[in-house]
Amino acid sequence: MKSEDVEENLSEVKQDYEEEFEPVPITITHGYSRDHRPDLKQFTLKLLTVGEEGIPLFMQLGNGNELDQNAFPKMIKEFQSQWQGEQPEL
Repeated sequence: MKSEDVEENLSEVKQDYEEEFEPVPITITHGYSRDHRPDLKQFTLKLLTVGEEGIPLFMQLGNGNELDQNAFPKMIKEFQSQWQGEQPEL
């Protein structure tokens, strides 16, 4: 392969990657404060870990007023769609 072909292929891959993983802005807003600080704006950090050590597998940022019961199922679906490791036996 010529270096020009390689550069063209890399450019196409980069463009595809940028289109697929377009950043989505979050809303930093007033929400439930576990520190009892209603004056501070909130955002959520959704973290999926494994084992006693808490090894992180997946992380997402979320809106400040997002409820856990709504956010968690969405996070699990997103994780499952991206997971490429060993599949659990059902």
